[in-house]
Amino acid sequence: MGSECNGQVSVDFMLSLGIALILLIALVDSAISQETHGRELMAKTQARNVLEDMASAIDSVYLAGENATREHVLPETLPGGIDYTVKAYPRSLLLTYSYQQDKQYSRRILPANINGSAFDGSKGPIRITNVGGTIYLQNGQ
Repeated sequence: MGSECNGQVSVDFMLSLGIALILLIALVDSAISQETHGRELMAKTQARNVLEDMASAIDSVYLAGENATREHVLPETLPGGIDYTVKAYPRSLLLTYSYQQDKQYSRRILPANINGSAFDGSKGPIRITNVGGTIYLQNGQ
């Protein structure tokens, strides 16, 4: 009779241990997905900040008027080593970055006349110049 009781205790222990392991696996999976979501949110926030800074620089040169010039520096990568590209269009900027899949962020800018022919999307210093109301973007030296 004593050995039957020990057998029941072993079964109960195994069942309890199995349930605890299932809960632990669920918690670890949830933590991993939250970390991934947090990194994705961080990448999106950093992309928005890079584009907001560039748009603000362009708008300030546009509002400063004829012959206004400003240097702006684009970081080589977003934090975490995420690569990105920036393209300028009339009245908007578009930043594309890849974090698990391609994502885009756009921002409206004031100038309708923008000439980015001398801007190839390279990171680093960019010269922003207002010539007759047209904004010129050039890769810095």
